[in-house]
Amino acid sequence: MLLSPQRDDVLKAEIRLMVNSENGMLFTNGTGTGKTFVGLGVARCCHGSTACCTDGFA
Repeated sequence: MLLSPQRDDVLKAEIRLMVNSENGMLFTNGTGTGKTFVGLGVARCCHGSTACCTDGFA
């Protein structure tokens, strides 16, 4: 389960990558903020999972 700020970052990335068809996104959050989990959440959405942020996953 992702924390609220992590879900927000996944949603931002999903909108940028999937909805707006833009290239890449760099997360520069501080140490220990869960960037790896954010990346895994984005990968889950981009891989074709039906449970994504814009589909109510957040």
